[in-house]
Amino acid sequence: TFKDHFGTSFVNKLLADKDNEDTPVWVWAAGNRVDESPVFAGSLPAVYADLESHWLAVSAIDNSDGKTYKWAWYSGRCGQARKYCIGAVSDGGKHETQTDGKEQDNRGTSGATPVIAGGMAVIKSAFASKSNRWVRNRLLTTARHTTADGKPLLDADGNPVTLDADGLSDEFGH
Repeated sequence: TFKDHFGTSFVNKLLADKDNEDTPVWVWAAGNRVDESPVFAGSLPAVYADLESHWLAVSAIDNSDGKTYKWAWYSGRCGQARKYCIGAVSDGGKHETQTDGKEQDNRGTSGATPVIAGGMAVIKSAFASKSNRWVRNRLLTTARHTTADGKPLLDADGNPVTLDADGLSDEFGH
């Protein structure tokens, strides 16, 4: 479990700091398995709801064709974490390995996660007096299910993502 891996004191510290506006925001990769929800660390607020305001899970968006933006086939979905999950392009591409000359696929949610963390850093630098919680909420409330030119984000089958009553999707959350 998470407590076994990180320790009870880590989880207790997070819970103790839950009301502090400047507690760090934890940004987690959704995982590179086609699961309905992020790996356990990304879904921790499903177990400890008080952590949600300081948590983000990140799913991957595939733009490898340079034309469309769709949920990446290798990415965990936001699922139960959709309220605190966001998608970002993970475009590691293919690179030759040094040993056998074959191409190695370097895409994954670990590549999408720093895009979101970097976005938070840009927002914080523009609004330095604002709290970490405010920065996180600003990022989530300004996220869209469209590209910069207004085209919809697509699911793995190439269809526009379906949004729930809160305007969230299982693939990308916000």
